[in-house]
Amino acid sequence: MQSLTIWGLVRRRVANSRWLLASVLAGVVAAATLVSAMPVYVSSLTQLSINLEIDNLGRSGSTAFVSTNNLILTESRFQQIERIMGDAVERHILPAYDSRERILSTHDLWIEVGETQEQTGLVPPSGLIRNLTNDDSFIKLVSGDHASATVQDGPDGPIVEAVVSENVLKLYGVGVGDEVKVGVSQEAPARVTVRVVGVADNTSLDGTLVSIVSGMLNPPTMYDPEFGPPPLPFFVKEQVVSDAISTTLPGMVMDAIWFIQLEPETLKAWTGAETLHRVDEFERELNAELFGTDVSSPLHRVIRGAEARAFFARVPMVLLLAVLAVTVAFYLGMMISYLVQSREEDHALVRTRGFGLTALVRVYSFEGILITATAVVVAPLLAIALVAVAGLTPQFRGLTGGGLLPIVPEIMPFIVAWVVGLLCLAAVVLPSVLTARGGVLSQRFLAARPPALSLLHRYHLDVVVLVIGGLVFWELQARGAVVSGGLFGEVDINETLLLAPVLFLIAVALLFMRLFPLFVSYVGGESPTLLNVITSVSLAVILPATVINGVRGIGVDDWPRAALTLAAFGVIYWATTRAVRTPSAILGLLLQASLLLAFYRISSPGPSDFAFWPFIGLVAVLVGQPFYVLLRGLARLVPVWVSITLRHVIRRPTQYTSLVVLVVLVTGVSVLATTVGGTLEQSRVDRVRHRVAGDLRVNMSRQFVGGVSTFREMPSVALAAEAFRTDGTFGPLNFEVLGVDSALFDRISWF
Repeated sequence: MQSLTIWGLVRRRVANSRWLLASVLAGVVAAATLVSAMPVYVSSLTQLSINLEIDNLGRSGSTAFVSTNNLILTESRFQQIERIMGDAVERHILPAYDSRERILSTHDLWIEVGETQEQTGLVPPSGLIRNLTNDDSFIKLVSGDHASATVQDGPDGPIVEAVVSENVLKLYGVGVGDEVKVGVSQEAPARVTVRVVGVADNTSLDGTLVSIVSGMLNPPTMYDPEFGPPPLPFFVKEQVVSDAISTTLPGMVMDAIWFIQLEPETLKAWTGAETLHRVDEFERELNAELFGTDVSSPLHRVIRGAEARAFFARVPMVLLLAVLAVTVAFYLGMMISYLVQSREEDHALVRTRGFGLTALVRVYSFEGILITATAVVVAPLLAIALVAVAGLTPQFRGLTGGGLLPIVPEIMPFIVAWVVGLLCLAAVVLPSVLTARGGVLSQRFLAARPPALSLLHRYHLDVVVLVIGGLVFWELQARGAVVSGGLFGEVDINETLLLAPVLFLIAVALLFMRLFPLFVSYVGGESPTLLNVITSVSLAVILPATVINGVRGIGVDDWPRAALTLAAFGVIYWATTRAVRTPSAILGLLLQASLLLAFYRISSPGPSDFAFWPFIGLVAVLVGQPFYVLLRGLARLVPVWVSITLRHVIRRPTQYTSLVVLVVLVTGVSVLATTVGGTLEQSRVDRVRHRVAGDLRVNMSRQFVGGVSTFREMPSVALAAEAFRTDGTFGPLNFEVLGVDSALFDRISWF
């Protein structure tokens, strides 16, 4: 006779219970996949939002600006600064780096314009010497030539060539052939003569990397008379700055701005955190070498805004995943319970024949490791695939263009899968081991007399969960959202409130597990305990509420009579349930009906009142008593197969209750899933409306304040209102000011 080994026993048990084990494996894989999908989904949605914002920025918007002030520039200093900039770029942002340009600008210089005043009647208050790298490529001329690096000796100092814009010609009459003297101040004797050799087109910088410099090349022709006309800018060559101007005008300092073009596709390959880290490290290194350097980029604003929008968009999906995880966990527990029940007889036989607890642990550990190891390997990959494929669904198709959701490589899904795997291993092994303690006699005794209540119901843990779920759900209703602010103003998901629907759904399921056997006993004519429970709960709620509200003065005026009526109803109901004769039972029903009618006339509870549903429960008890008598009579007339089925369910309700509860949970998940798409869409619409305020918002500079009348004259505009936003200060306090047309704004704004 061949001896039975542990491995042989495992193979036989797996073969005999292959379908149940397959169901358990499916549950473990589903649980690990759902939990692993949560961090993948959150990071994927955040990355998608960042990628969309980078696409909206385009190539021209994917720019970093580096500024530093008060530089005394010589040729060696030029080379040193460019080497520092190049090293920082190479160490931190090189993969996304495309090109860079730089502009230099002096502070206001004293200027002597000669006979310009007779030409236009307007004298520039000061001058600015500026330099733009590769200016010959960016600046397009309407007359004259580009400035050269030639420096000539003049009677008052060096003569250098420069380019001005058309606006300078219009404002001050300075054009090709004119010479202007500049100096650090009127008192300083040193002068540099600037000879204008070309006039640039005002729009020559549009659409380029340095398009923001257009304002530095083209002074505005419209200005506020209170502040006077703008300075007169000259654009010269870099060599002129280092060889002539810096040496002739000692003490002159310049500000520098670099425009660094970044590749959008490379930025999209980085996570938001990585992008911000690289830019911050880039700024930190430059500050260490060039004190006072500031790095600004729309990427900071875009990434922060995208993360905030993704945060609010992922709340409904995280809630759905949480409910799904609870449903799958219940399914897994139900299948493990069925597996344990199917092996109770085997447990008794092997224990009777001397099989030790250690050997059983080894057997079930082999099975558990086989199941959980498979799930741990498959779940993270399956979660990543499902999240990626979610981009093809209608909810995301408009954002992804019909493509997959971006996946951010990270270790978290695999860690989560391992944690869930270990928990599932314990859930698979421990119940089987803990139930295998007795022999054949104890197993048959339990089979003949199964426990009427589970552990949760035996110690009323379902009531505890119901109370906690009700309190959390009440707080959620009071707050109106699962998002709340922290101590320092940060906005985050309140995990307790996020779990409110989950806790409430679990509480309802556990409560149903307690009431389902009572309901079956009631329908089968076996016991009216269901009516007793409804009466006790209803009176326990409505009677104290009536007394408390009456004492506080917010209830009915004649609250003592209402409370006595409810107490009398309880006493009459208790006496009716113990009535032996039919006339006594009928009299009890009539008294109960009269008491309920009296209570309704006193308090008249409506659907919005706290006492309404307990009162409905008491009415249901009144109707249910004669209906139970009818069911008890019909129990003798129904077919045998119906009677036997009801008796089986009444005797061992747990195996049937689990299936019904699973249906309840799946129904809840289905209802929640159908609302997620609409919730996300409404969230996007509300955020757009909140940002835009009306159907259309036009942002204009302050010099156009009062120009709303132009829009009102347009035939396609029904109504237009003006708003003004600025910054204000009051002592050390800085604040924002928003002014609106109060007579019209509320007729235009969405909110």
